[in-house]
Amino acid sequence: MKLRTVISLLASPLLLQGAKAQYVVDQDLGDLNASTPRTIVANTAASSGSPARDEAQFHSAGTNQGRVWGNERVFQFELTEPAILTLSTNGAGDIVGDPDFILLEGLSVAFDPDRAKYEALDALGAAFMDVDGPQTESLGAFFPGTYYIAVENYEGTDFEVSDPSHSYTNSSCTVQLEALSADAEDFWGYLGVVAGDGSTLYFETLDSTLDTAIAVFNASGTLLIENDDASETNTQSVIALADGLPSGTYYLAVGGKGTDFSGGLDNMVAGPSVEGDFILTHSLGESFSPESVNGVIDLTYDQSSIRVFEFFVGPKTPESFTSIGEIALEDEPF
Repeated sequence: MKLRTVISLLASPLLLQGAKAQYVVDQDLGDLNASTPRTIVANTAASSGSPARDEAQFHSAGTNQGRVWGNERVFQFELTEPAILTLSTNGAGDIVGDPDFILLEGLSVAFDPDRAKYEALDALGAAFMDVDGPQTESLGAFFPGTYYIAVENYEGTDFEVSDPSHSYTNSSCTVQLEALSADAEDFWGYLGVVAGDGSTLYFETLDSTLDTAIAVFNASGTLLIENDDASETNTQSVIALADGLPSGTYYLAVGGKGTDFSGGLDNMVAGPSVEGDFILTHSLGESFSPESVNGVIDLTYDQSSIRVFEFFVGPKTPESFTSIGEIALEDEPF
């Protein structure tokens, strides 16, 4: 039987706007790498020397619109090498109640007047660990730095929590946090469908501070086209294809000046000394505005010396769309 302890929380939106600035760290787990996994033992209920805390009621990681989290415990760690972060449990009883695990790059929270709740602003990903038994979930691949895991007790939807009969609960867990070896492909980005079959296709880094070089590869990793300098006076990069590409999967690589793409996607060689920030702007269909993504070239690690983005060319974008009308009410279960 899962133990749930009823607690009382301040539910008034006016009271919620008290002086909150960030999450509070409950425990520093120290360094994390492939040889030093860490164990997170958490109970969101108040205990001696550990008051109950509910600094943020929702976050930006994953699809959680209209959902609410209650009490939390926060764990800090220092990732010392590029790695895939995973959370796992060993068996029944490791998860009691309904804790969710939010990966953060910072502790900031801010009041959202539309929902009258506080939002965690620095969320990177989430694992929900809803099986009462052995399980493993990946949080994704990350570069070295300081990170946080917020163990958040899930309360339900806005609709459910607003019910006068709703009782806030707590949860507890024992989970293993591990850093698994990661290669360059684990850090590839995803741009989605950027153009229709045969439609104009372009990529450019004109707003970047880094002197870039870019290239497009097909699904087999064969180099199709590359560009170092957009012109004799512009050291940024532009690839523009008026007739586009056939439908399929492709890859766009961004490196510093002097990057050698000639060996194909699996044998690129980074530029010798160019590091910094870039802004990649790309087409997004025939009827949509361009989109941009930010990135960093860092020669410290192989995984960050050249950044790769997978994209797709699909069927032509329809010239018009037909609305199917309203299919659900906001904040209602769908």
